[in-house]
Amino acid sequence: MKPKERMLAALSCEEPDVVPVAPHWWGVYKFEFYGRDPRWAWYALDGRQLAQIDMHFYESFKPDWFHLDEGVPRSGRDYRIEEVNGEFFLVHKSTGERYRIKANQGLEPVGKDSTVKKEKIVLETKGDADVLIERSFAKCEDLIKRGYTDHVEAIVKRYGNDVLIAVNVGGPSGIIYAPGFTQGLIMLYRRPNIMKYLIRKAYEAHLEIAEAYASVGCHAWIISEDRIGADIIPPRLYEEFFFEPEKMYFDEVRRLGMIPILYFCGNVIPLLKYIRDLGADGLMVEESRKNFSIDIVKVKEALDGRVCVFGNLDTVNVLWKSDEDSIVKEVKKQLLAATGGGFVASNGSPIAPGTPVGNVRTFVESVRKYGRYPLRA
Repeated sequence: MKPKERMLAALSCEEPDVVPVAPHWWGVYKFEFYGRDPRWAWYALDGRQLAQIDMHFYESFKPDWFHLDEGVPRSGRDYRIEEVNGEFFLVHKSTGERYRIKANQGLEPVGKDSTVKKEKIVLETKGDADVLIERSFAKCEDLIKRGYTDHVEAIVKRYGNDVLIAVNVGGPSGIIYAPGFTQGLIMLYRRPNIMKYLIRKAYEAHLEIAEAYASVGCHAWIISEDRIGADIIPPRLYEEFFFEPEKMYFDEVRRLGMIPILYFCGNVIPLLKYIRDLGADGLMVEESRKNFSIDIVKVKEALDGRVCVFGNLDTVNVLWKSDEDSIVKEVKKQLLAATGGGFVASNGSPIAPGTPVGNVRTFVESVRKYGRYPLRA
């Protein structure tokens, strides 16, 4: 089977010829692997260059999918990177305009007028929520016009017939934390009607982003929901505030012609009964961490063959820090969840900078070796 056929079979909860291997590789590792400093990885490049970096990773490891990030604007090629006393600056080639690249990869303008006051976010009315939504989400036509989808278009043109092309973006749920993490949680209790309105509008507005990538041929659409796990909010609040907006969202993603996939960070176990009914074709989960355990076999059992499960091989303690024998051992444990199909071998979070190339290769090759159907103990 071709990689795309293999992934489509698994996402349909069927058995392909061999368990698909789909490393979680959005993030900065691909830049490091390409030879680009991760500290300024996302700057001073355009979609064509980003596509080359993604294709370099794919050609080196030959997984069954492209796991792509949101793109970059074409205007990125108008900048260069300068290093001064250990600090990195993004500098416009023509105007000399300078931005300091901070440790979190945010930008800070440099110059006498560089002070930017952070505007206080007020959420007292539905009108306030509408203003926040307008400021927070881009429009489909703007993303395409500015070049954010260029890397996907280039990759689809070259690989789209043979390999599954998936784009992974931040989920809409993060909008609740715009007033601040603690304040956002408090408002779920104190202003539930306003927050329900805000959340629904956020999921609707986020579909503009999905539409942009669907328009250039993206096959699968992944949203990362990273701050609404059961370790942060009670499951009853997930049901009350997020279940219906997410279900609507995934229905619309499917209508756009893409396969809906959910990457859920945090403690997902108490939420599996809801996720089973969301309409997503795939579920990606984190490794066990933060005093909770995510047993991938139990996750698959709870979803009852209705959602394809991506494995959660430990990105740090196994893929990065352990040796190749340990990786093979952990891959075999992960493959216990592959019986009956509906399973994709993956790691629980993005490949970490510094991960040995040989470890990534061992991960892919061991799945190919031990994941052939029918599986044997």
